[in-house]
Amino acid sequence: MKVAIKTLGCRTNQAEGEALKEELKKRGFELAGEDEADIFILNTCTVTSEADRKCRKLMHRAKKRGQILVVTGCYAQREERKLFEEGADIVVPQLEKENLPSLLCEKLKKEEKPGVYKADAYLGKAKAFLKVQDGCNHFCSYCIVPFVRGRERSSPVEAVLERAQELIKAGFKEIVLTGIRLGRYGIDINTSLTELLRKLLEISKGVRFRLSSIDLKDISFDLIEMMKSEERICPHLHIPLQSGSERILKAMRRPYGPKNFLQLVKVCRQNIPRFVLTTDVMVGFPGEGEDDFKKTVEVLKRAKPAKIHTFIFSLRPGTEAASLEGRIPSEVKKERSRLIQEIESKLFLEEAERFLGEVLTVLVEEKKGEYYKGTTENYFKVRFKGEGVRIGKLRRVKLIRVFGKEILGELERRDEKCQNASFVR
Repeated sequence: MKVAIKTLGCRTNQAEGEALKEELKKRGFELAGEDEADIFILNTCTVTSEADRKCRKLMHRAKKRGQILVVTGCYAQREERKLFEEGADIVVPQLEKENLPSLLCEKLKKEEKPGVYKADAYLGKAKAFLKVQDGCNHFCSYCIVPFVRGRERSSPVEAVLERAQELIKAGFKEIVLTGIRLGRYGIDINTSLTELLRKLLEISKGVRFRLSSIDLKDISFDLIEMMKSEERICPHLHIPLQSGSERILKAMRRPYGPKNFLQLVKVCRQNIPRFVLTTDVMVGFPGEGEDDFKKTVEVLKRAKPAKIHTFIFSLRPGTEAASLEGRIPSEVKKERSRLIQEIESKLFLEEAERFLGEVLTVLVEEKKGEYYKGTTENYFKVRFKGEGVRIGKLRRVKLIRVFGKEILGELERRDEKCQNASFVR
């Protein structure tokens, strides 16, 4: 039978969705487009009410197409009964997602083929996202994730190294480590993220590693020192801020203050060559006054992130924040989000212009028209022209000027295609 899988949400969920595709192919299913499939698998997210709305919309489309509808992921963990009422034929909660291939075969009376489910790798066009950790033990007052993902757990070191070697052998030049609480990797198995990175570097050559979102409290001096000395660890960190107000951060149950955030960013900039910061900000948390919002703006202007992922507070039933007073009107939340996006544009321009004239290593990810597009080690999107360029390879590119949210570059002729790049800065 033909099957289509649609995944919403974070990179960890994307990794799990891609792993499901691989496992279903092993069991004899044919992957198809959403309109051609007999079975539509929706791998859901529930981090916001907007994510829930998208899930329901996709479910209704699948039912109109007359497909067998399978719903899994975080929304399925939280609202299993409701999803059946909405028309799902099979619901597989997040914590049982690894059983989905076998369960689907059983429901369809399809003969199972042996296979090993590896919910650990999302294969993009040029880079691979490698899941090494899942779950979270810290219950932020607004967050539903610990309820649907469970407690923290790390993948065994040997399993991570084995999967990384497979990805390297397949030709990937950038591997992004992902996890719900990535910086807590190893706490439960007597190791650490830094030690894992050290072992990954030992088994690889000409491959760079990037860290996905990592909490401030989980960034150790050892990690900073490794990023300072090891050129194959990308000098980019996505560190969530959420708010610049001490009062709001406490209400959010975030274990740091704005001063901690600014100090860490300062240390990273002082120690990690070509360091670039990206971050998350939430607007409209219950009780967030104008002064609280102004403090967030002030912290952002001082921290200078090149990209800000702005969330509008979304009430999640079952979380502590759902019962808090001081709800912010919708129009106020939207205006604050718009203002943050304006600030982001200015900060991006400032950060991008710092690197004009420099030569950076770009992972080539696609070609559109006469331009190749890719990402630098410090997370800038670059477009450039050139000959002999191949998708998935690393090329040295001189940054010339900022163009919108991208940087125009010029291919270095003497980069030797970076096939065995030394990553010299």
